[in-house]
Amino acid sequence: MTWFKGETDDKEKIVTVSPPPEPLTPRLQATPGLWEEAQEFSKMLSYCRPNGSRTESKFINKYIRPAGVTFDKRGNMYKKIGDSPVMWSCHTDTVHSKQGFQKIEYWVNAKSGDTFLGVAQGDKSSCLGADDTTGIWLMLEMIKRNVPGLYIFHRAEEVGGLGSKWIAANNAAVFKDIKFAIAFDRKDTESIITYQRGTRCCSDEFAKSLAAELGMKHKCDEGGSFTDTASYVDLIAECTNVSTGYYNAHCASEHTNIDYLFQLRDALCKIDVTKLVEKRKPGENTRKWGNYTYKNNNSSRWSDNYDMWRDYFMEDCPKGGKTFDELTALYPKSGWSDHYVYDTVSGFWLPRPNNKKDLGVTKIAPARSVTDEKGTRYSSYNDAIKLIKNNPGIIADLLEYQGYGSLEIKDHVNTYGGIVD
Repeated sequence: MTWFKGETDDKEKIVTVSPPPEPLTPRLQATPGLWEEAQEFSKMLSYCRPNGSRTESKFINKYIRPAGVTFDKRGNMYKKIGDSPVMWSCHTDTVHSKQGFQKIEYWVNAKSGDTFLGVAQGDKSSCLGADDTTGIWLMLEMIKRNVPGLYIFHRAEEVGGLGSKWIAANNAAVFKDIKFAIAFDRKDTESIITYQRGTRCCSDEFAKSLAAELGMKHKCDEGGSFTDTASYVDLIAECTNVSTGYYNAHCASEHTNIDYLFQLRDALCKIDVTKLVEKRKPGENTRKWGNYTYKNNNSSRWSDNYDMWRDYFMEDCPKGGKTFDELTALYPKSGWSDHYVYDTVSGFWLPRPNNKKDLGVTKIAPARSVTDEKGTRYSSYNDAIKLIKNNPGIIADLLEYQGYGSLEIKDHVNTYGGIVD
């Protein structure tokens, strides 16, 4: 593999490229200017930008502020070009565990010929940050080409969508005459999201019309988790999220397809928004399912297999079960975990029996964790801790799907499970 040298905080910021041996030379090198654009994109990826970090501020000042954006009180950034009814969306923070800079390498997929970027081997960075550097790059490229629309660079998406929630509550007037909210914050290369967290965010008709305009074989995807456009479903008719070519978000193996990214850029710059279909009405937030559960499908990435684990619906509350709000009302400080255990199938908290081999309250099936000789499922605190330690990337994706950010998790732990530094 060959690496783009990442930027550093204390010396000249230079990116160097040593081309790989034939036949793995990137296709992008054959087109004048594209390889230079790839190098510039790699510079952007070298910034590790946890929410509110110094590196995030440096990134914003270098790349986004020069685009002529305006800021609101929460730090969100806006740029308006023309009178298009489309709002384009991305977010500036990443889930890096530490701020600073990282080295970026590239490699060519021998089968497809596409070029991918990832964190350089040996670098201890926790993730690449293509979520959502890809979205930022796309929007900056569109601004350079004067593509009409309202551009919003959101803050604090990775810690609970705080920037977009602030806009929805305090600056909704900015969406006057906006019919379509299109985010660039989705994994893979095929998705146009129609549901976020199980709730309808845009119509299939709109998604199909957008796919037709892009001409890249995108499909309707009901398995969306959360991005900032979910904050606007009561304000804007059609809210979606489009694949930007990254994989394995939120972990060290994250990587992104820059051939796809450049193709998407070119398609977006030619889009005819007058051909987009508006059918959903703001506030039509119908639900397709109530609870996601994981079904073992021999996949290392459950988030890549929504159809496999989205096959159980939330059941009615079992006898003796409690919702989380009811539970914390009974135990406002702590101690509820000694009396109740969470059932991932029904989505409720069930009384914890003295004898773990006999739940005795309701049938819980099919079994998905520890089972006794009768096939009854139970779990313990130690089981959960082991699961989290062994699958940090999966747990991070699950929490993101539920809409929880790191600050919310910290507050919850401090309230119910002790103090976190």
